[in-house]
Amino acid sequence: MRKSIVIVVFMMLGAILLNYIEAEPQYRLEQNAERQAVIFNFVENVAKTANAAGIQVILDGKPLEERSFSCYLNEDSQVMMPLFMLRDDLGCKLTYLEDGNLPASSAETIQVEVGSTKLTMTVGSNEAEVNGIALQMKASVAEQDGTVYIPILDIAGYIYIKGEYSLLDNSLLLSKLPHEEILPEVYDMRAEGRVTSVRNQGHNGNCWAYAAVGALETVCMPEEEYSYSASHMSKNSGYSVESNAGGDYVMAVAYLARWDGPVLRKTDSGNDAETKRVVQKHLEEAVFIKSKDYRAIKEYVYKYGGVQSSIYINLELQDDEGGSKYYNEDTHAYYFDEQDVTNHDIVIVGWDDHYPKENFKVVPEGDGAFLCKNSWGEQFGDAGYFYISYYDSNIGTTNTCYTKLGDADNFDYIYQSDQLGWIGELGFDASNAYFANVFETHETETLEAVSFYATDVNTTYKVYVVQEYQGQESLKNRRQVAEGSFAYAGYYTVHLDEVLRLAAGTKYAVVVYIDTPDSVHPVAIEYNASEKTETFDITDGESYVSLYGESWTNLEAGQSANVCLKAFTKKAD
Repeated sequence: MRKSIVIVVFMMLGAILLNYIEAEPQYRLEQNAERQAVIFNFVENVAKTANAAGIQVILDGKPLEERSFSCYLNEDSQVMMPLFMLRDDLGCKLTYLEDGNLPASSAETIQVEVGSTKLTMTVGSNEAEVNGIALQMKASVAEQDGTVYIPILDIAGYIYIKGEYSLLDNSLLLSKLPHEEILPEVYDMRAEGRVTSVRNQGHNGNCWAYAAVGALETVCMPEEEYSYSASHMSKNSGYSVESNAGGDYVMAVAYLARWDGPVLRKTDSGNDAETKRVVQKHLEEAVFIKSKDYRAIKEYVYKYGGVQSSIYINLELQDDEGGSKYYNEDTHAYYFDEQDVTNHDIVIVGWDDHYPKENFKVVPEGDGAFLCKNSWGEQFGDAGYFYISYYDSNIGTTNTCYTKLGDADNFDYIYQSDQLGWIGELGFDASNAYFANVFETHETETLEAVSFYATDVNTTYKVYVVQEYQGQESLKNRRQVAEGSFAYAGYYTVHLDEVLRLAAGTKYAVVVYIDTPDSVHPVAIEYNASEKTETFDITDGESYVSLYGESWTNLEAGQSANVCLKAFTKKAD
């Protein structure tokens, strides 16, 4: 329908322009102003029609998922793109500036970086700079409802993007151009106002929660600065562990994914029922970067925020000078060169490729270190920060970056049966499998998104929905509503290509086909694996798995497990 409307509009525009060209010469001057007004009004109507239909963005031949904020045509028919898409989809780094060079909490001036290019733009202006050279854009940077929009086709080539807008089918066609991805040799998030204050966990064993909220807080900075409660996360982990008995990133992601947090420190009353009503954000994506992939760690720190990682920390007095064998108090440098299980979580917030190896008590084989934020107060290290050698045994082995947060009102309902998140994997000795969850609506709702885990790199997926579930046989009657891929393992929210209306009290099923190369168990599941997971509840869901999507196994009956698959809806108008 959308394509038909746009084709008609295109033909009408052609007719008007043709009529203008064929007009008699003696009337051209007299009627020019009137005809220009007609053309202007018509172009304005074209923009309204295109915006009402919704501009589809296609990147490298694949449609991007729809979001609450999308591209639009302004009154001059220039394509305006939400600023965040430059980071999330086009791989740019964004920095907000004040007076042209200082980090700021507002979006007055924006610096976009990719490769060797630094592009600076200001809200309300069509003047920009590319590596210090003036650029005149056809449209000004705009702000609507708190979201900044940029004229994407004016800057596309400078950020290594080839782009064109097709009026015929109302689509923005983009493709990435090859370029060298340049990361600085030294980077410090503190210099850009992208970290919150250092906190002190005291004698509690909840460093994992402090690291998780410390990393989480950086995602929206410097535009939004929040201080989240690590105490609430550790007390409400959902696992059978004391709040000070330790944890890990899996527990943190599960807590956030099921909407138990994050909550602000100032609103954490200690009363769970009261506090849950003031959850500040909804986690939509957390990326698990491969072990020791230092380039990827740096890229995510640079573009998205702090990376939660684990180390083995040993500060016992062991050397002849009465200090730690592994930690240099003078240079705030730590290097552990032995093999031991990790026992402490920190946040990677920067790096220095040339950090001298001589700064470590035990000298590693080369220079270079990550800058890390700790949770032992400002009296430790350099006001709470310290360096960890690239050659440390454990740094960078587990890495979590909380890359996307949605507002707390982005959906009305969450449907789920995996309260504890990704505990294990299941499959059929093949890289691919189908898995499904069955839910029942509370009222008349629209199904808008689903979420699940990718258990390894280069995962592809297809999402289907059965709008009226009537037993296992009806799982064959599924309708595809999304497809895509994930470069890294992680927790992902997929917004559906088509919003589906569901009647009140309706049972429906979400089905996912997943293919994870080199994996034989590609499906993330929740089950009772140890004393920590004794809170696992098999009665809270209805989960199925299948190899070919034809014959299904009920996990409740066969494996005592739930698949990790959630659904998100809004109340229908």
